[in-house]
Amino acid sequence: MTEKSLGPAEKGKEIEIPLGTEIVVNLPENPTTGYRWHVEAGDHLLLRGDEYQPAGNLPGAGGTRHFRFRSVKTGMSEIHAFLRRSWETGKPPQDSWNVRIRIVER
Repeated sequence: MTEKSLGPAEKGKEIEIPLGTEIVVNLPENPTTGYRWHVEAGDHLLLRGDEYQPAGNLPGAGGTRHFRFRSVKTGMSEIHAFLRRSWETGKPPQDSWNVRIRIVER
């Protein structure tokens, strides 16, 4: 199975992948600040995992949020991620990230 890694450098881009590809979105996060990435994706993509990996053992240090998707249907889809505090409703996110994905037959 093919895996495609995406991160801050792919923000706003359009990529093409084969059907069945695993997509891993890696975004920097520091949950001790209360800010956490929240993700939305189109129906061509199945969210298979959401995991936070700290960068080290120091209290308050940041790390990386990993979202894992599988492409399950051909066509166009998008992934949108928003960095916000869950209790701050009605406020714009501190940051956002998105990518357009064209899923094609192998």
